[in-house]
Formats: sequence, structure tokens, C-alpha cells
Amino acid sequence: RALNVGSFHAPAERVLSTQVARKFVELFFGRMDARTASYEATAELISRFFPAGYELLRPGVTSETRAPREDGKVRIWSLPRGRLRHTFTGYGSGEVAAFSPDGGTLAVAFARGADGMIGLLDPVTGRKLRTITVSGGSVRGIAFSPDGRTVAAASVTTVRVWDVATGRKRRGFTGHPYPQAVAFGPDGRTVAAVGLDGLVRMWDVATGRTRTV
Repeated sequence: RALNVGSFHAPAERVLSTQVARKFVELFFGRMDARTASYEATAELISRFFPAGYELLRPGVTSETRAPREDGKVRIWSLPRGRLRHTFTGYGSGEVAAFSPDGGTLAVAFARGADGMIGLLDPVTGRKLRTITVSGGSVRGIAFSPDGRTVAAASVTTVRVWDVATGRKRRGFTGHPYPQAVAFGPDGRTVAAVGLDGLVRMWDVATGRTRTV
């Protein structure tokens, strides 16, 4: 028989169209053999209404021409010789990573089910330090504070800040739709994020209050 493949394209939420189409899609969703999404944001959005696994197939890329699947490994090389130092496994198709300012910690984002995850690794010894769960979707951006003691991540609807040593969440900032990148201020007291709407929002890490740009 012919395969039924559902392809989802809209990268932004349109509440009316989603609600109108929802009942129609529900009639066929369970009978789909595969589901594809054009963008990570599309998969995250559609998963809120129709939880399932979505294959990312970007515009202009076909199943015949796309790159092979990721092997779930994180590799660290020494420069300038390019010698492979460490290989970490079990990180899916993670595409976001960041080193702490002193180079002593590497943060790698990956997905596990419906949640995002952040793996904290020691690039010198090759040890896995800890894993942080980021509920509610994949991680879009990661940044360390200037002193390396704090790490921030932008997910679908929330920017969160954790203590690197303990993995304890310090703050969670909402109200910024689809934050895509995150960064700390020079003194580490402010965290900023930019969303799909192009707007930048800033928060005080200590108080949790919004700061004006």
C-alpha cells in the first residue's frame, strides 16, 4: 500500500488555523506512517497539539539528498594538530554546544522524548559531569556566565538559568515567544535572549526582574 506521510511547515503559531485544522488532522494523524517538519520550531509547535516523532526535512532538501543521520556522538579535538581527544556517546542529534570561558566545561544540548537535555562534560578528562533536564521542548541556545559558574539555555517558551556545580535551577524566565539565542552580560548579572520576532529581552539573574534594553 502507499505510505501516508504528514508534512508540517508553519514555523510560527497561528491559533485560529491550528484549532480549525485540528479536528481534521486528528482523523488522519493516527494513520500516518511518518511525519516530517520543515523546521525545529515547527516540530516543537506541532508536538504541542499532536505529540509524536517528527523527521526534520528542511525546505529544498529531499529524502534522497539530505545528509546521513547523526550518530549521537560528541567529539573533542586538540588544536592545532586536530588530534581526537574524547568521544562522548548518547547525544542524539544535538546541534547546540558551548564551552565555559575557561574551557573546563562543555555544555551540549540534545533531545530525550519531548524534553530537551543539557549534558555537562569535562573536555579535559572526558568525564560526564551531569545532565540537566529542560522540560517543554528542545534547547535553541546555550551560554555560560563570564565566571563559568552559571549556564543559561533558551527552549521553546522559557529561558532558564542553572548552577553548573549542582545542576540546580536558579531562574526561569517566560513571556518571550520562541527564544532562539541567549547570552550573559559582561558582569554575569544580566541574561538576554532574542526571539523569532526579533525582539531582545533581558532579565536580572539575581532578582528575576525584566530589564529594559
